[in-house]
Amino acid sequence: MIVIQKKFINFLVISRGSISEVQNDLFIAKDLNYINDDEFQETYKDSKKIAKQINGLIKYLRTNEKTFSNK
Repeated sequence: MIVIQKKFINFLVISRGSISEVQNDLFIAKDLNYINDDEFQETYKDSKKIAKQINGLIKYLRTNEKTFSNK
């Protein structure tokens, strides 16, 4: 069980990095006028919300790692 959890946490860390890449791409898309300011703001806000959720899940899993390994 602990190996699966560590792999999942690693997946979440990679996902968090992907969100950072998306946020960077949003700035580029806005600068190149591929998206307008409203689209940028809405999508960037969504990406921050998702990043916060992923961070919370990572923190929860790391905090409760011993609990899960005993089951």
